[in-house]
Amino acid sequence: MIDGDRLDSVQRANNEEKTTTTILPFANCTQAKEAGAAPVLIGDPGYSTKLDRDGDGVACE
Repeated sequence: MIDGDRLDSVQRANNEEKTTTTILPFANCTQAKEAGAAPVLIGDPGYSTKLDRDGDGVACE
C-alpha cells in the first residue's frame, strides 16, 4: 500500500505529464509534405476532407 504522501506525489507527477494538444488539419498539402506527414490518412492527426480531393480517405497523395 502506498502512503498518503507518496500517493500525492505520484498523482501530482501524473497530472504534470498530462498535456492537452490540439491538432489542427494541415492548411494545405505542401504543409503536410514539409512535416513528413503525407499522405495523410483519414483518422490521422491533421487530416481534412479539403485535402482529400477524391474522397478516398487519403489526403495529399
